[in-house]
Amino acid sequence: MVKPLGINIQVEGASWDTIEQKMSSNAVLMGWGSHDPQEMYNVYSSKNAGIDYYNTSFYNNEKVEGYFEQALSATDSKTAMEKWKKAQ
Repeated sequence: MVKPLGINIQVEGASWDTIEQKMSSNAVLMGWGSHDPQEMYNVYSSKNAGIDYYNTSFYNNEKVEGYFEQALSATDSKTAMEKWKKAQ
């Protein structure tokens, strides 16, 4: 899909040692998938930017951060889930 745009992607598997060296300067696809909203927070929260394998792209969005905080501080699961969905 990106080739017509002049983007050539070469997919290669690599060890975590190699990925760690390249993940801040190259596109890296890492699989996450616990299906737990807390994982979304860990992977995308600006508070985790650059920590280990979390938020390697240094994503930061104030609106999303607000939804994260509201979800984390919710006192019932229904409200929390509504905020997690908005963050998504």
